[in-house]
Amino acid sequence: MTKGTEFRSMSRDFEDLIKNVQEEVNPEKNPYVYFNRFRVPTYDPFLSNIAYIFFTRPDCNFDQDNISASNYFSSLSTTSFGQSILSSLSSGNYSPNQVTGSFIKILSNSVTNFETKDTSLATDSLHENFVGYKLTLPSTYVESISADTITLNFLEYEDLRVTNLIKAWVEYINGVKRGYFTAADYNISQKIIDYSSSIYFFLCAPDGHSIRFFTKLTGCFPINIPYSAFSWEIGNAPDDKKLSVTFQYQIKEDLDIEIINDFNKLSANEDAGETLGDAYKDSWASNVYVRDGKLQFLE
Repeated sequence: MTKGTEFRSMSRDFEDLIKNVQEEVNPEKNPYVYFNRFRVPTYDPFLSNIAYIFFTRPDCNFDQDNISASNYFSSLSTTSFGQSILSSLSSGNYSPNQVTGSFIKILSNSVTNFETKDTSLATDSLHENFVGYKLTLPSTYVESISADTITLNFLEYEDLRVTNLIKAWVEYINGVKRGYFTAADYNISQKIIDYSSSIYFFLCAPDGHSIRFFTKLTGCFPINIPYSAFSWEIGNAPDDKKLSVTFQYQIKEDLDIEIINDFNKLSANEDAGETLGDAYKDSWASNVYVRDGKLQFLE
């Protein structure tokens, strides 16, 4: 075989290889049906760092009796700053109510992280014999989705509004537990835990709208007041205060359409489909809604 013939043969082999690769990366090929032999990417990878976290307002009872029983609550109730905090932690039984909607917006505006957790099946080992052979079978994943904690970080404002909100929340829980405060009559009759909240997490595509992953934590409440963020040492340069707050939750749910349905009910905008605004039209929005798999912010 001459060098020219050998070169033409190699060229044809290379052309055949290119043709095969081109056929393999055909985007019309169904990856559920065909093997991608050359492992050439035929899809856009999931790339996103745009996330939104929403905290529902609990229904703490800040009636006059409870406020009068606490020097801290009495002090908060006399200022606009404090009234906004008490309103954020009450679903409507506090007056003057300066906060609208179902969400604690100040927490959504200052939170900086959210750690998602795996759902994992437990296993049971059965029928072990005398030499050690055994059969391991799957059990349920209930243990991995129930009764756990999540630690969230918040950037603090100059007037310590996040710290004061968490303090008011924890003080109310402590007061109810010790009998200083009482829940509202309706919550008592319906056996509702009035200080619990839900946390919704949405991870979106780069457009900031299209939801790709979502999680809901139910039965949430903070278990620490982040006073440790205010430690001091001489010579340290001033820096942004980052608060670390641990929340207890009861149930974790992921990628369930009912999460979206619950979220939309909480948005309290029955006609939101006709009033959706552009999320990028303004930096501020009064409420939020999900439509067609996309987060939409309301003007």
